[in-house]
Amino acid sequence: MTGTTPGDTRERRIDRDRVHRHVLAANRVELRLAEDIHRSAPGVATCLAVRGRGRYDATRMAHAGELSDRMPDLWPLAVRDGRLSLDHMEVLWQAVHRLVRHLDRTADAVEREELTAALDRLLEGVVLDLLDRCDQPDQPGPLDVARLRTIVGRVLATAAPGPVADAEAQD
Repeated sequence: MTGTTPGDTRERRIDRDRVHRHVLAANRVELRLAEDIHRSAPGVATCLAVRGRGRYDATRMAHAGELSDRMPDLWPLAVRDGRLSLDHMEVLWQAVHRLVRHLDRTADAVEREELTAALDRLLEGVVLDLLDRCDQPDQPGPLDVARLRTIVGRVLATAAPGPVADAEAQD
């Protein structure tokens, strides 16, 4: 990838491998931070106070921290690997909670918990498989968030077509 700045006639090359290493390292640190905050004082308010970056960032951090408990097979790999970020975790959290929220009117607390756990296990397996299949030397960077969102949507539409269609119609 090349690029120039206005007034600069020199061509610049971006060292993609170096950039990917930095992105992966940053992802690892953010995921560790999400887990540490969740273990000590979970919640959006704590993330907001610690990070000071705004409510959106704090919400993503808190949701990722929740997934450190809810996806015990994926989480350690994500922290070690670095190809998943807070954004990836937010895709997973939102996908599960969108369906659970839709069913909130008809399900009791136990049913919602069971549904959340079942969806977590399903998506955890999908992402682990995806990371395994994408473990290629020519794909050293993070997993594409839009690709993950599409895959998650398809998996959930196949696993629970009625609730997914109902949730989409209501959103």
